Amino acid sequence: MKRVGIFVDGSNIQSNGGFGMDYNVLRNLATRDGAMPVRMNTYIAFDTRRAEQDTIYRDKNRGYHEALRRTGFKVVIKAVKWQRDDEGNEHPKSNADLDMAVDMLLQTQKLDRVLLCTGDGDMAKVVGALQDRGIRVDVLGFNNVSRELRETADQYIDGFMVPGLPNPEQLNLGGNNVFVGVAHSFDAERETGRISFMRQIPEHIWETDQWQVAHFFANRANDDVIEAIESRRHPRVVFNLDERPLEEGKPLPAAQNIQIF
Repeated sequence: MKRVGIFVDGSNIQSNGGFGMDYNVLRNLATRDGAMPVRMNTYIAFDTRRAEQDTIYRDKNRGYHEALRRTGFKVVIKAVKWQRDDEGNEHPKSNADLDMAVDMLLQTQKLDRVLLCTGDGDMAKVVGALQDRGIRVDVLGFNNVSRELRETADQYIDGFMVPGLPNPEQLNLGGNNVFVGVAHSFDAERETGRISFMRQIPEHIWETDQWQVAHFFANRANDDVIEAIESRRHPRVVFNLDERPLEEGKPLPAAQNIQIF
């Protein structure tokens, strides 16, 4: 049985599009092929000074921390430090990079795989160090993910495209069957295109045969979606999935209300 570790820079993820992500889904993603989760750490900033004055902030955050612990994660609290600039203005600062980097180097020696959740390029060297030990490192992020980190990882996973992982409210699309995918293959003559997406977390994520495909008509997509595809870009889109076939003899599901995300 493979042994896996999960390390989450909670502050980085929350401030870059992953606020409210489902940690249960994250664990399921990391253990998708029957792996055993040996280490599950999340590093979260907490402003103790504010907590002394704001009981709502204190209770809400402590409740959130307890909820994460119930999912099996160790919550590493990083106290926010207030620094004063040359003009006398105070600015909050909390950085989990060093603690997380040290923990990854010390706690992963007997692991087969690590799922690192951050977009911070400073972690690229740590990823390389783990790979030198023979450990596979997958990186998951949402927005503002360092190119160096993506290229160093064995595999980069767009958190928005993992079914059930992002906060549903962030998808900003009503109705049922809301998915995030990549739009491509637009046929201007037929005014149809395709979207590749994940219906569920596959055992071997990102293998070609694990992608699901939905067709769409141009009139079901915003104009900027079509423009992006025709410009040879593959935009990330959010859409509703209609399980009914497009027409007789074409069983693929149809995408509707398609928007660049």
